[in-house]
Amino acid sequence: MKSKYLTQIIISTLLLIAAIFIFNINYKNSVVEITQDNIGSYSSTIESQEKFKDSSSQEPDAFSTINILTGYKWVWTETHKGTGPSSSDGGKIFPKKPDSFALLFDKDGKFSAITDCNTYNGDFNIEKGMIDFTFFDSTKKICPESQEKEFISMLVKSSLGIGDDFIVLENSQSIIFKKEAK
Repeated sequence: MKSKYLTQIIISTLLLIAAIFIFNINYKNSVVEITQDNIGSYSSTIESQEKFKDSSSQEPDAFSTINILTGYKWVWTETHKGTGPSSSDGGKIFPKKPDSFALLFDKDGKFSAITDCNTYNGDFNIEKGMIDFTFFDSTKKICPESQEKEFISMLVKSSLGIGDDFIVLENSQSIIFKKEAK
């Protein structure tokens, strides 16, 4: 059992390092898609911004990214303090209640952030490989042991990396979400 858990940690760490490296090179003008070719070997492709020119009034890469994000529940798995290849040196944060924190995106630019206490709603905007969140309202439960404030404070303007089954928001830290069915 420990071996399986250790293997999952190693794979997760390799995915994070690959994503961070690619973000540092490509995040300014495009969305990064990361695919797993085989364990320990990853390749990236940059979406063509020309492909979706006529499909949306938003930036070309924004339309395709919104389509990728919608229809899934993106569950927070961990956060690495700091950014770049050495971000793992800054420490990690994990949800105390796994699967209690998630993001849901709608095609109309709306999102919900689910926490271990409340649900927040707002708008999101994607432009030039960056995602920005604007919060409007939330439920008002009081939960003293919640990680809610910590989680919500991570949802600021970030570069966005998209893998086959995960996304990474990178700002002053790297926030990793796994893809699950709604």
